[in-house]
Amino acid sequence: MICQSCGSNWPIVDGVPHFIEYAPYWGEVSQSNMREINRLIRGKYWKTVFEESDIPEVREAYVMISNLRKANWHSLLDLDKNSMVLDVGAGSGVLSQALSYNYAHVVALEPVLERIEFMKTRFQQEQRNNITLVRGDLLNLPFPESSFDLVVMSGVLEWVPLTDKNANPKDVQMVALKNAFRVLKPGGILYLGIENRMLMQYFFGKKDPHGGLPFVTILPRVLADIYSKIKTGEPYRYYLYSSKGYEKMLKACGFSSVEIYSAFPSYNDPRDIVPLKKNIYKFYIKYIGLPPITWKRKMFTKVVLGLGLIKFFGYAYIIFGAKR
Repeated sequence: MICQSCGSNWPIVDGVPHFIEYAPYWGEVSQSNMREINRLIRGKYWKTVFEESDIPEVREAYVMISNLRKANWHSLLDLDKNSMVLDVGAGSGVLSQALSYNYAHVVALEPVLERIEFMKTRFQQEQRNNITLVRGDLLNLPFPESSFDLVVMSGVLEWVPLTDKNANPKDVQMVALKNAFRVLKPGGILYLGIENRMLMQYFFGKKDPHGGLPFVTILPRVLADIYSKIKTGEPYRYYLYSSKGYEKMLKACGFSSVEIYSAFPSYNDPRDIVPLKKNIYKFYIKYIGLPPITWKRKMFTKVVLGLGLIKFFGYAYIIFGAKR
């Protein structure tokens, strides 16, 4: 592919344009297991390979990457069936596949080569001919302004700071959100699926699902950074936010309106999607449960429930930002 304006060029490898040369591996399974899966699915249905595996991490990953319910939130959007969708950090392709049944075309953007290879075979086997694979990253989106009706960022924003470890994590995240805003058409929607910084269990020692440390999400960023360096030797970069924090970020990037929902049990499996303004108590109890009772936790829980604040302490959010 050649840019007629500047003369830059990028290779097309096995039908997939590559706008980056390298990206560190990450995924639901180890790199060696992913490569073996890619080898096996050349001659066997991808679901069969996962189902027949005796490797625990492969069987566990299958539950997530085969769950098309992950895109249940699309029914909340008033988008035309002819819409163009960009799935950023498409990973194993579960959202791209699910959305391809509802919209005209999906572009699955992913930096990791092994995942690109997996999605290519998956989509071929599932006969999803309206999905285009692109190898690239969110910080350098290779698309013109106003290209998409929907941009999807599911479990992506918190990982973005790892791509530029010399910059402030929030600054990197803001660049990513502004890039998403740029490629959206007027009237387009950004979808964010992400955890809540203020989950109640984090106050009682539950570990952050990204860095694996307790308390790190709720600490002030400076203290979280010091704490992480002491415990792991690395700074804390997996920035999560409260509902208010996400809303402020999106509006600072130009989004005119922001709608936030609590996702239960998670944005990865949204069986119940509840507007944040509504009482989520019964969903919280059903899917998360209250912390084990000690007198301190009992007092904390009583205050949260008494003041009607539990809606701010759910596990994960589904967020829509509109570009007007």
